[in-house]
Amino acid sequence: YGYPRETDEHLKRYYWLHLSLLLWNETVGEAHENSKWLWRVEPDVHFAGSLSSLLEATQQDPADLMLHKFIQMKNPDDVDYYHWERHPGLLRHVPMSKRVHSLVSIGRYSHKFLKMVRRRYWQQGLTGYEEILLPVACATAGGSAKRRAEACEMAALSPGAGVRNLHLAKHFRYRPEFTCEEFLQSYRRQENVLWHPVKNASCLADSLGLPSPDY
Repeated sequence: YGYPRETDEHLKRYYWLHLSLLLWNETVGEAHENSKWLWRVEPDVHFAGSLSSLLEATQQDPADLMLHKFIQMKNPDDVDYYHWERHPGLLRHVPMSKRVHSLVSIGRYSHKFLKMVRRRYWQQGLTGYEEILLPVACATAGGSAKRRAEACEMAALSPGAGVRNLHLAKHFRYRPEFTCEEFLQSYRRQENVLWHPVKNASCLADSLGLPSPDY
């Protein structure tokens, strides 16, 4: 569904980035099944504190899918999020109450969730834009007696559509980007919150005496 049919060259390339979980799961996923969760973080996501603090703040939450925040589809003709229209097949039997999307710039995924997505979607040849596919897969899991074991818990890093949240993403948005100096001040105060997008983190690298990252 979706981006294989996209005509915009940038969005066609971007679609393949949204297969990274599938590729990871098919290549090395089974080697890490003893761990509880997989974290995936894009390079323009930064945490104003130590990563151990982020893990400590989330480790007690049992969610199978933890993303930025979940936004519900407003109506069948919702044009505020134009990616909906690229997934008619994926959404055909999904009720409006379970049509949710989220940024996937940072996410935590249980191995149980990844196995369910693999079985119900990837192995059936069903892929899609992850900002839709992953939240919808979790929201619709465990809907029948046969699939009760697949029930999926969701949690958000920022307040969203009726999902418990951890209030860790206070400076998180799609655009415009934050400056390095804005993030650096938060980092110096060790505010323990997530920032996105911070494309240029050279000032942080300079302050820590590290090689400057090039995104």
